[in-house]
Amino acid sequence: MAAAKVHLGRIASAVLLFGLVSIFFLIYLQLQYLPEHSEQRDEGGASSELWKTIKEVLKSKPKHYVVQTEVSAVRAETSSRFLCWTIDLTDDREFFDLDFRDNDLRFLARELAVASSPFSCFVRIGGTGADYLTYLGNGTHGCREHSIGQVLPSRIDAYAQQKKYYVGGERCLTKERLDGLISFLKYLRTPAIFGLNIERRNGSRWDPANARELLNHAQSRNYHFAGLQLGNEVNLEISAEDHVADLERLTELLRELYPNPR
Repeated sequence: MAAAKVHLGRIASAVLLFGLVSIFFLIYLQLQYLPEHSEQRDEGGASSELWKTIKEVLKSKPKHYVVQTEVSAVRAETSSRFLCWTIDLTDDREFFDLDFRDNDLRFLARELAVASSPFSCFVRIGGTGADYLTYLGNGTHGCREHSIGQVLPSRIDAYAQQKKYYVGGERCLTKERLDGLISFLKYLRTPAIFGLNIERRNGSRWDPANARELLNHAQSRNYHFAGLQLGNEVNLEISAEDHVADLERLTELLRELYPNPR
């Protein structure tokens, strides 16, 4: 019996060793095969770019770095008000199903804000969905109000599906919902950082006209956002140069709306 167990153990070890050798041999063949034939896989398409990236990763040699840290002095400090929590405007985060008048929601959010005192940390309103919002839609902007409880399809791919709003053809932050959000933030007495719709563009540049409407409306409700964010992880769609130009437009807009900032 003991001899049979030893024999089976040797067979299992041999099978494992053969499998490992086979895997390394296949990787070797793949590395040899890539330079000659990878261009024939899918010329000009997105998968071609992916294939090139895979080839570069497989052929790259590991690099070794030595990182030294200096801990004798503090270089910078993050504010204790840095971030408290986030309201995500993306479809599958159910923003459009939130009722900001709901007493339970207000109670829980207020307790969270109180727990952060005396620092009164920030609430961030943004996410990928914020990049594609249209504000104050009333037919002029081609979007209509979303009803609470209406089911939206789940997000499949952030960068493809976010361009489609499933109610009226365009994602919309209506006046009613914006006023509800502002009322909610006033109730919490929590400063907010709002993500603006960077995907509303005129050619290769951000179009600030709709953001101006949003900020003007907030001012008319005697509310001022503590900070603004332009774009959420947009590096896959917008170049660094275009993003810098967009931020310059945002700076001009803020100087126009807030000539004497406090």
